[in-house]
Amino acid sequence: MAERRIAFGPVFRRALDRVGARPGSPIGRAVATAMRDIAASEELPGPADVRTIVPPTLHVLARLVPGHAIWLLFEANDERVRFVTATRTTPAD
Repeated sequence: MAERRIAFGPVFRRALDRVGARPGSPIGRAVATAMRDIAASEELPGPADVRTIVPPTLHVLARLVPGHAIWLLFEANDERVRFVTATRTTPAD
């Protein structure tokens, strides 16, 4: 399968600022790598993904950025992965 297109939800960039993931910073590079890994995943959800809900009713997947206490919450299909938010709070299942 070809790599999925990456899209951002309306609050995603602000969420990255809140968790300290600024472009070019070590955290920013780790987040970018995790995003590319998610987009390139052969199958989603993968073994590192958990299912959660963004209130009130948006069902999403979440993956921890390796080496950082940052979770990326996203929706995905075969063509696109849309990053909804980033948080330091462990998602509820």
